[in-house]
This record gives sequence, C-alpha cells and structure tokens, in this order.
Amino acid sequence: MFIDDVYSNGKKSDGDYPLLSTAIAEGLFHPRCKDSTSTHYPELDDLSGPLSDDELAELDRQRGLEVQQQHAEKQAKRFDRRAKYSLDEDNKKFAKARADEWHDRAEKLSEKTRDFTIDDSKQKYYKPVVDGGEEKDFNRKNSGKKITVKAHKTTGSNDIYLSDKVKLKRKQFHKFDKNVTKIYEMLGQSKSENKPAICILSPEEMGNNAVATYIPTDNVLTVNSAYFTTKNLAELQKSFACPDSELSSVLHELIHWQDAENYKRKFGGITDYNAYCDYLNKIYAPKVEKLINSGYNISDISEYAYRKMMEIKPEFDEIFDEYRVKTLLGE
Repeated sequence: MFIDDVYSNGKKSDGDYPLLSTAIAEGLFHPRCKDSTSTHYPELDDLSGPLSDDELAELDRQRGLEVQQQHAEKQAKRFDRRAKYSLDEDNKKFAKARADEWHDRAEKLSEKTRDFTIDDSKQKYYKPVVDGGEEKDFNRKNSGKKITVKAHKTTGSNDIYLSDKVKLKRKQFHKFDKNVTKIYEMLGQSKSENKPAICILSPEEMGNNAVATYIPTDNVLTVNSAYFTTKNLAELQKSFACPDSELSSVLHELIHWQDAENYKRKFGGITDYNAYCDYLNKIYAPKVEKLINSGYNISDISEYAYRKMMEIKPEFDEIFDEYRVKTLLGE
C-alpha cells in the first residue's frame, strides 16, 4: 500500500505508508510490470488479515492461466512468422494451421481468466484480421448516392476485404472465412478461378437491411457487419430460408454468383443488367412452376420467396435460390 503522491497529490503526512513516487523510482511500473493501482478504502476492507485458502487458490489459478495464455500467444506469433516468411507452400499451410490452433487456445484461456479490455483491438489473443493487407476501394450506391468504401484485404484464405469502418474479432472472422470455404465446397466451386471479392461493410455503408448482397456486374459480394454483431441471427434473417443458419444468407448470394458465372460463360459478360435478369427469370420460371405443380407450397420456403412470388412480375430466380438454400442446408 502506498500514498499516491504521483497522481493524487498525496503527502507523507497522510499516513504511515511509503510514497508511490519512491516505489516507482525503485522499479515499480517498469515496462514489463504487470502491477496496477486502485484506491483503497480502509472502512471497506481490512488488509491486515491473511488471505483465505480459497482466495489463495483463486490467485494461483489465475496466475497459472495467465502463464499458459502468454505461452500460447508466443507460440501463435512464432507460427505466424513461419506462415508469413516461409518459402515453401506446404510449410506455410502447416504453420498457418498451427498458428490458428495456438490463437484459439490463447483466446480460450483469456476467456477463462475474464481479463478482457474494452477495446477489441487491444486484445492480444486475437490475430489481426487485417495485417498490412492491400488497400482496395469498393464503389457502391447508398440511398441513391455513390460512395467509396475504403477497405483492406484480410488474412483469410478467401478473397475477403474489411471496410476501414469495421472491426472484427479474429474468432468471428476465422469462422466466417471457414464458412465461405464450406459454401464453395457445397456449390462445387472450390477450384473456381473467378470467385467474387467479398467486402464486409458497416451497416451505414451497406445502406439497407440486407445481410448480404451480390453485385454481378462488379463480381463483388458485400456482407453487413451486423451479421457478426447480432445476438439473434435468426431474427436478422427471419424472412429468409434457414434463418438459424450462419451459412444461409451468404449461400443465397453465392448461388447468384454461380448463376452469373454460368451466364458469363455462355454470353461473354453482363453488358445489359435487365437482359441478364430476364434471362434468369426465363430459366427459373419452369423450375418454380414444376415445384408448384408437384404440390410444393412456396410460402413453406420462406417469407421472402413468397413475397417474390406475389409480385406483379415474380422474380423466379430469387424464389428458386431460396429453395436451393433450403435443400442444400438439409431443411
């Protein structure tokens, strides 16, 4: 216990305790020091008695977890460096996998100690989602106005960019990256050479309530960062097929991407967006009609599919895409 003459204008005459300035001069709060300060209220706490066995055991537990966490962080950084600088591709893949394992271990240990900082960017157990990645501008319309989104490429295995206005925890991003890979596998597109650039935007940059949107003329898939922060994903996706699934919205949009790729292979590109939409409707109208004739109720697919069916000019590609999502996810 010290008299705080550094931050709170304490004086030697305030009590029978050493001065904080003296302790600092003798090495307290050195660069790697893990001590901190808090105000002591004598009327609320008696420090003269020894700690109980339970209190000592809790201190030992926290110290043990902290040591394990520090070791995991060091190992994660070690394999991060190998993954970044190794010249052999197999060694890079191995190192990245081990780095992910150590980052996950460090994260779990940190959760056990409940030693979280307020600022996510300062949480050491997270590997940076963006680590000096290339900068890229994404142009889009927001409420009728053209805006430019500044983004940086992420450390993920897919072509994913993060808006400079969005911050994600490493675990959130890692899971999303794995889900994207899983969806490509579901669609049989793992080896496609023209996968879309995926950009995670803030809700303000998204400009609408969509969870995700694919823009075929730009070959860009945008994802609303609300997807990562919501506490109720089912509520966010309630109008769509399989609202409980973390895959459904992105799967729906990547089916649109697959349709666009098929169109480009056949016609060479999308030069007329309206003609492209008309073509998709022509392709999918008989498929939807076949579903209805077989007794399938469109409202059982999703509220969104039913709404598209009831429009003056139904969007059959949207309806059938929702049906495909439901089928691919096994519902």
